Amino acid sequence: MNSGDLTLLLDRLLAQAGEHEWLEFKHNDDPHTMGEYVSALANAAALDGEPFGYMVWGIENDTRRVVGTRFTPGAAKVGAQILDLWLHQYLRPKLDFRFDACDYQDQPVVVLRVPAAVAQPVSFHEVEYIRIHSAKVKLASHADKEARLWARLNTRADWSAELVSTATVADLDASALAVGRQRFAEKHPHLAGEVAGWDVPTLLSKLKLSRGGQLTRAALLLFGKDESAQFLPLPPQVSWVLKDADGTVLDYQHYGLPLLLAPDALFARVRNLTVRYLPPGTLFPTEVPQYDAWVIREALHNAIAHQDSSRICR
Repeated sequence: MNSGDLTLLLDRLLAQAGEHEWLEFKHNDDPHTMGEYVSALANAAALDGEPFGYMVWGIENDTRRVVGTRFTPGAAKVGAQILDLWLHQYLRPKLDFRFDACDYQDQPVVVLRVPAAVAQPVSFHEVEYIRIHSAKVKLASHADKEARLWARLNTRADWSAELVSTATVADLDASALAVGRQRFAEKHPHLAGEVAGWDVPTLLSKLKLSRGGQLTRAALLLFGKDESAQFLPLPPQVSWVLKDADGTVLDYQHYGLPLLLAPDALFARVRNLTVRYLPPGTLFPTEVPQYDAWVIREALHNAIAHQDSSRICR
């Protein structure tokens, strides 16, 4: 994440009302305690339906005053081992957590972003942790929380339907929304006269991409600005790769959010060769593309629409 993305993220975190178990403002940089918090935040985020948990150094927990920090994760070590590698080896299952640092309100601040648990609770040193209010505790000591977490993990079949409480319509791409509006009108011609007058929240509600005014992950995947990938566990992307007969990569291009526009960009990259053949009774060749355009587009749309986003985004 660049400094602009981090500033935007910190603005959102500080704007959170009340206390959240997936968010911790911390001064402690003890590695073992940090590992326990990674477990607790991952499990708390999953329980609350958040894509990430966060730990922030350089901001006071009670006052939310920006005070700065001397913690530098890139230089931190446990013995001779780099801190994040040391943490990785004791977390089960593996998590793609990351540290980011920036100057925020002229003070050094560090953010640890922890993806929510997916298929099972996250443990550190074979112990699973959870947050209860501001306390970090062992999950096994709170059977009610453990049961709710497992129920949550077992019922998260529709990953894309999960709400993202920190995202708003301002995080969506205007061009993608315009295409979505057009396609909806084409699909429902009897509503074409109304669609043009809908505001964005109404359009998203009609598309079933929001609930109670909050965006779903699907809304971000389809319409999100490129920087809106910060709200998802990992930045989603689709790639075009050109290889020769030996499998050597000759060229490539990656496409991120909004994924609604990705198929057109990919389609423009596909080499659909012209085929020439002689019909009976003529010497004039007929030229046709090797593949019908709709066949290529159908394959591209299916590859995105039927992808398990909970896997590609984690």
